[in-house]
Amino acid sequence: MTIWSDEDKVITIWGASMEIDRSPWILHRKISIERDQSITVDGLDKLSRLSNLELLDLGVNMFNNDILPSLGLHFRLQNLYLLDNEIDKVVFPKGPGARSSLQTLYLDSNKLNKIIDFQDNLEYLDLRGNKLNSSMLSSIGALSSLKTLYLNDKGLRGIVDIAGFYSLSNLEFLDMSNNEIDKFIFPKDGTSLKGLTELYLVNISIRDGSSLLRSLGSFSSLKKLDLRFNNFSETTTTANLPYLRNLTSLYMDDTNLGINFLQIFKFLGC
Repeated sequence: MTIWSDEDKVITIWGASMEIDRSPWILHRKISIERDQSITVDGLDKLSRLSNLELLDLGVNMFNNDILPSLGLHFRLQNLYLLDNEIDKVVFPKGPGARSSLQTLYLDSNKLNKIIDFQDNLEYLDLRGNKLNSSMLSSIGALSSLKTLYLNDKGLRGIVDIAGFYSLSNLEFLDMSNNEIDKFIFPKDGTSLKGLTELYLVNISIRDGSSLLRSLGSFSSLKKLDLRFNNFSETTTTANLPYLRNLTSLYMDDTNLGINFLQIFKFLGC
C-alpha cells in the first residue's frame, strides 16, 4: 500500500515495493518506508536523484551496516530516521560529494557497538537503546554543531570522562538515563559541555550517588536537572549536592536521597 499526501509532500511506503523512477517521487520532500522487511539496500542509491528530499524515514526495517553507504547522502537530506534496524557500526560515505546537509539522525534501538565517524554538521543525534560504552564517546565528541544528544542505554558504566565530549560546545540537551554512571570527570580547562542547560539522569543504576552528585557541580550552565526514579543509599546527603546557580527546574520524584527535604533549598541557592 502506498499513501500519498500532496499537501505536505509526504510519501509513506508501507509494505510496498519502491519505484523511485516514477516522476511523482521527484516532487516530494519527505519519504517514509516503514515495517517492510522485504526492502533491501539495492536501489536505495536512486534516492539521491530526489533533489528536493529533506526527510527520509527507514525505521523499523531490517537494514544493516550497508544502509548508509548505499544512500550516499550527497543530496539535501536533513532528517534521517534509521531507528529499530540491524545496524551495529556507523560508517558514513567518504570522498568528493559525500558530504550532506544532514542535521537530524535517529539511530535508536539498533545494535551499535562501534562508531567510526559522524557527519560533523549534525544537530540532533539519538543513540538510545544501543550497546554503547564509554570508549565510543570520543566519536561523538567531534560534533561541534550538536545541540541534542540521547544516550539512554545500559552500556555506560562507572566513570564517564567528559573529555570525550571535547568539542560539544553547542550541546544544550543531554539524556544519559538508564545507565550505571558513578561520576563524571571533567577536563581541567572546564571547556566541555559549557553550554549544557538540560541534563537527564533518570533511573541511574547505582546505590551510592555521592560521587555522582558532587560531580554535577561542573555543569555550571544547567537550568533543568532530572534525577527521578533513583534509589541512592542513605550515605547520599545534601552535602553531596552542588550549588548550581542557573538551575530553575529540579525533578526528584520517587528518588531516595536520605536527606531532609528543606536542605534542598541550599542546593537551589536559596
